[in-house]
Amino acid sequence: QTARLLEEIIGGIGQVADLVGEISSASREQVVGIEQVNEALAQIDQVTQSNAASAEESAAAASELSKLANELKKQIAYFRLMSNSPEPGIVSQEKTDWAIHLEH
Repeated sequence: QTARLLEEIIGGIGQVADLVGEISSASREQVVGIEQVNEALAQIDQVTQSNAASAEESAAAASELSKLANELKKQIAYFRLMSNSPEPGIVSQEKTDWAIHLEH
């Protein structure tokens, strides 16, 4: 009877050892998965920072272009391209069929 109990205990110890091995393997897989998630998050963060910097640069460029366009518009408004034109900014030619009106 003692031998049978010892065999059961040894069998139980073997099962516990198998379970501990499975837990260890699953833990290693989780570590690998967490490392992959961390790498992906780091890449997302890097891309987000890059996009934010690009957006700031684009906003600054758009603002500068807007200022330049407004300045150009003001400078163009001073030109009278026809001597009989009552307001600045109207371009017209009698021999052609086009006219351009520059807003001011």
